[in-house]
Amino acid sequence: MVQISPIIDEPILVIENKTRSFIAADLHIGIEYELDQHGITIPSQTEKILKKITKHLKEVKPDQIILLGDVKHKIPYTTRQEERELPEFITELAAHAEIYILPGNHDIKIEKLLENEIDNKLCTITPTKGTIIDGIGYFHGHTWPKPELLKTKHIITAHSHPAIQLKDALGHIITEPAWIRTNLRIRPFEEHSRDEVSIRWSNPELIIAPTINHLCGGTPFNNTDHTNLLGPVLTKKAADLHNAEAYLLDGTNLGRLEKLRSLKK
Repeated sequence: MVQISPIIDEPILVIENKTRSFIAADLHIGIEYELDQHGITIPSQTEKILKKITKHLKEVKPDQIILLGDVKHKIPYTTRQEERELPEFITELAAHAEIYILPGNHDIKIEKLLENEIDNKLCTITPTKGTIIDGIGYFHGHTWPKPELLKTKHIITAHSHPAIQLKDALGHIITEPAWIRTNLRIRPFEEHSRDEVSIRWSNPELIIAPTINHLCGGTPFNNTDHTNLLGPVLTKKAADLHNAEAYLLDGTNLGRLEKLRSLKK
């Protein structure tokens, strides 16, 4: 039986099936360079992210590490910071388990950047539209997933940096990263495929993972219309956000998004 367990107070997911998977999303290594271009000088956070991940890797002891896209940040080119930090980052993680990278829209030419690591079998770059690992479907979220993923019972995605906007008793608004769990709708996938591909449908659960990099911020799902979210699965209403549930990193179940939206009115 599949066990899906977020690590409490961390944007990290552990999935147990026949093997154990360790999932982190939207690392955006090198984002500090872009912030610096806009006058915001922040030291590189890559070492902090690495320490956070490796700490939990030592505890979880997974069979595979799944990096759910946007591992690097700058597009359409690669910065010197990314060239310097990302290969070393992947090499450090590979000491703990096999690595799968689900490329996101920021991961342009990541195969070239990690050429040595790929050749040395430290990591595998999967197809852009996703893959199935140990019975679980994974894709970054900037594209439609390939139809094969829809036959799985659980699909993990990222890309939108999900968060929830909360207001305290004094009226102060804070935005907290969150996990979003819901189901998919078959109709938008059928309309997208236009009968070109047969769909094996298993009514899969969709889990949208928050970013592991705090510099990326988040999109408040309870205060954002689906048309302003990211990726076709969300913008084309292939995900049932009306009945989606939101969970804070500490495990708090905030309930359905629809209720959270109504509270803001």
